[in-house]
Amino acid sequence: MIKLELPISNKDLLSLRVGNYVEVSGIIFTLRDKASRWLLEEKIPEKIKQELKNPTIYHCGPIIKKTKDAYKVISAGPTTSERMLPYLSGLNKRFGISLIIGKGGFRNTDIFKKNKMVYLHTLSGCGALLAQKIVKVHYVFKLQEFGMPEAIWKIEVKALPAIVTIDADGNNLHDSIYKQSEKLLKNRK
Repeated sequence: MIKLELPISNKDLLSLRVGNYVEVSGIIFTLRDKASRWLLEEKIPEKIKQELKNPTIYHCGPIIKKTKDAYKVISAGPTTSERMLPYLSGLNKRFGISLIIGKGGFRNTDIFKKNKMVYLHTLSGCGALLAQKIVKVHYVFKLQEFGMPEAIWKIEVKALPAIVTIDADGNNLHDSIYKQSEKLLKNRK
């Protein structure tokens, strides 16, 4: 198990290999479709630009309860990352994203290889369990405009479990499994 402390150094990022099990600790930002589109199409306030400089992104639409003094995360499971592909190149250019957490990976990994990015797959169907790994909600951007799951949440995690499924060389565990499965299915016929 590799313990990843955020922000991740370039050296640590490039040392990650497909199949490595990791625990992520530090600040991450949730990001889904609506926020991704907004970050690319709109004039972004300077505060958000600074916050999102070289961020770790979590493709997640959390369920969060507002308490008197803070936010309490109820569920924080990953959402499918593949549908974020149209935004990925632009977000990388604008904000310097190098580490993404989500589920399902990406079929096309050229952008990962070209920009030395890494993808971490975390547990799907375990939103309540993953919520326990969130130690603090720092704040939220665009809650009123986008709603809870689509807002950009700045959260702090401790020992969030994941596996490296796309490394900075473009190796892709999802694709390998797909090809192996396809081969097995052909051999059964």
